[in-house]
Amino acid sequence: MIRAMRGWNWNCADAASKSTYGDGFFGARIKIADIKGLNNAVWLTTADNFEIDIAEARYPSYVHLGLQYWPPANAGQHAGMGWGATFKENLAAGFHDVGLLRTPADLVYEIDGAPIAAVRTLAP
Repeated sequence: MIRAMRGWNWNCADAASKSTYGDGFFGARIKIADIKGLNNAVWLTTADNFEIDIAEARYPSYVHLGLQYWPPANAGQHAGMGWGATFKENLAAGFHDVGLLRTPADLVYEIDGAPIAAVRTLAP
């Protein structure tokens, strides 16, 4: 299901699935808004309370990538890690592909087909 929300000078939407997915490649083609302070985000959530931030892009050229753990209420403490990437070009000038390759042991983040960060989530 995709819900589109409109009303200001920008649009947003979210997509929810009745199916669950494990490993694989997850990606989106995005064009970020040319509005300072607006967080243009593509992320996944897991059944075990993780949030995988494929891209949190901010005008004009910054992208944050991350992995967060959000425990159920009163069941632990939030934990997270992340990286930032700054690009030379204005990301609002055109569309860009953002993606994540998720394997049983790794997360590999990519932008426009090039890997830019990776994390091992399980010991080999």
